[in-house]
Amino acid sequence: MRKGVFGFDIWFYGVVALLLAVCRHVVPLGGLILFVFLMEKDEWLNRQLMQALLMCLGCMAIHTVLGYLSSVLVLVPFFGWLLHSSFLLLVDAALQLFMILFGLRAADRMHKGLDSDIPIVAAFVNRMF
Repeated sequence: MRKGVFGFDIWFYGVVALLLAVCRHVVPLGGLILFVFLMEKDEWLNRQLMQALLMCLGCMAIHTVLGYLSSVLVLVPFFGWLLHSSFLLLVDAALQLFMILFGLRAADRMHKGLDSDIPIVAAFVNRMF
């Protein structure tokens, strides 16, 4: 496996990025991506980091949009807030499960030196590079 500038295996940065993406820490993830873009300059690693970032941002965007759309449920008398909260809780749990499962799969593939190939965002990243 290839080593980076600071002596770490190159896949280590990708696994850390996936961990930050699953935990939805966008600012540290952005800092890691900026660091790797400037210091490592490896196209394979850049693709993996962009997939992690797009997975995180995509799930956050879906949660936000569905939160706004489900605010109509608040209009239901007596149980509106309960329906709204329950819907958001289910959506958030499904998105988190999606991120965990695909994050584990991607981390395993990166450790083997393969492309992480996260199903939805891989097509976007392949168009970018």
